[in-house]
Amino acid sequence: MILNKIEIIGDMAHFKIPMHSKIQRTYEIPPISTVVGILKNIYGEEIDDFILGYVIYKEINPNVKTLTDSDRFQTDVCPIEYLINPKLIIYTNIDKNIEFNEPLCLGKTNCLAKVLSLSEIEVNLIDKK
Repeated sequence: MILNKIEIIGDMAHFKIPMHSKIQRTYEIPPISTVVGILKNIYGEEIDDFILGYVIYKEINPNVKTLTDSDRFQTDVCPIEYLINPKLIIYTNIDKNIEFNEPLCLGKTNCLAKVLSLSEIEVNLIDKK
């Protein structure tokens, strides 16, 4: 099937796992609701009844700091886990013009992102849970 391939990149991403108290852990793969929210940010709120597939490439940052790194000193004991240099690739059959109304984020608001490319491609989506 022919789908649109959207490549989104950022410096970091954080998809918070709820109920983790002061340790803010992140899902390694964004929840489906987050990906749908990103698509609504890109195409507008009116999108409905579409095919969706996605994959994310990332590096996990366990917040390990060197002894000379000033970032290791925190003012609060609230460690936040980030995915470093994430690249989210979304495949969808949405056939609309892009309309950005809000900044594009990968989870938290300080995890800004940008669309690297948008292309039409022949793909075979695999059904996975």
